[in-house]
Amino acid sequence: MFRKIPAPVLEVIKRLKEEGHQAYLVGGCVRDMLRGLEPKDWDVATSAVPEVVQGLFPKVIPTGVQFGTVTVLMAGEGIEVTTFRHDGVYRDGRRPSTVTFGTDIKADLLRRDFTINALAYDPLADKLLDPTGGIADLQAGLIRAVGDPDERFQEDGLRLLRAIRFSGQIGGEIEPATWAALCRLAHRLKLIAPERIQQEMDKILLQEPVEPSLARLEESGLLKIIFPSLYKETRHPLAVSLKTCNLVAPLLHRRLAGLLSGVADPAAQLISLRYPKGLSRRVDHLVTSLARLPREKTDLAAARYFLSRLGPENLPDFLQLAGALAAAGGIAPDAQGALDSFLAMLSQVAAEDFPLSPDGLALDGRTFMAQLGLAPGPLVGKVRRLLWEEVLQDPRRNRREYLLARGRELAAQGGREGKPQRAEPPGPGK
Repeated sequence: MFRKIPAPVLEVIKRLKEEGHQAYLVGGCVRDMLRGLEPKDWDVATSAVPEVVQGLFPKVIPTGVQFGTVTVLMAGEGIEVTTFRHDGVYRDGRRPSTVTFGTDIKADLLRRDFTINALAYDPLADKLLDPTGGIADLQAGLIRAVGDPDERFQEDGLRLLRAIRFSGQIGGEIEPATWAALCRLAHRLKLIAPERIQQEMDKILLQEPVEPSLARLEESGLLKIIFPSLYKETRHPLAVSLKTCNLVAPLLHRRLAGLLSGVADPAAQLISLRYPKGLSRRVDHLVTSLARLPREKTDLAAARYFLSRLGPENLPDFLQLAGALAAAGGIAPDAQGALDSFLAMLSQVAAEDFPLSPDGLALDGRTFMAQLGLAPGPLVGKVRRLLWEEVLQDPRRNRREYLLARGRELAAQGGREGKPQRAEPPGPGK
């Protein structure tokens, strides 16, 4: 029925069956193959208990033996093999308190979250099992809970997010009874560890398009639980943030920056979800830079200063975010012209050769002090800062001769900003 199942996966199933055990591909890999996609992961369900599986293969990692799961390593593939099981009571809303191993594949499928995942396929016998109507739901684009949706969501609150992720993934809808239960039990997400929420949100945010999933997150109340800062005092309405997120490319840092574009402290919000500090700071820097966008006409010197703070390496991200924010209605109509002009200036000055800080001046601090007879102290830093600001006005000033002459004037004035220097006239051919 299906082609391109990796040889190591087939070998694991063959070996299990040769020893008299049942073995099937299950869950997401079957769903993906039915959609004509190549699965990223291959999961096998078997009647063999973990100890037996470990004895059949030379390289096995006991990734979750208490839940019946081991990972078989074969020819560079990691194949997750899980024993058929019955789950006990989910007391903490995250995992079953007990697990009982079984021999019935249908019973194993009936404990799963959604019908589109309650599928099993025996590639050797070309036998497909679908006890819950998952194929019909997949064809109809429906996410439907297996059995009672209230029970499924109470068992594991992460399924609330998984339902929304799968609906976006297949471009479909959530079946009405399942959706009603999801909204009713949205608070159960609070029982889930931040790391698990973050992992699901990453998958959702990288969907294309992401707008349907964002709308469901907002309508269900889950978004407020995950990102409460979106519902506090923000720079623009939530609808603008959601649209900005949808309009940028499916790169995690851009999607997060778009979503949190109106929030005062994005880094704190992301760190609370256990996002890496580096990513959190990157998103925070982009959002803070968006907030500093001028709403009135400005000049090239201001663009150079802005770029020095932004960092040229962040310019592609920033330009797309700024354009998306404007398209989403986050910029007042009377400021749109100034924004367009400023973004064009940013692109222009990015191609120039100018120092991004006083350290980039054509005269280093030690030589500067020696030539002017200055001792280390605040005056040196102040003068060099003023010189840098003048170079931002006209990058052609970044020459040793100019910096020394002008530096003497500023030092004689005690580092007070004197009469602004006019930009130098263009040279021949300029």
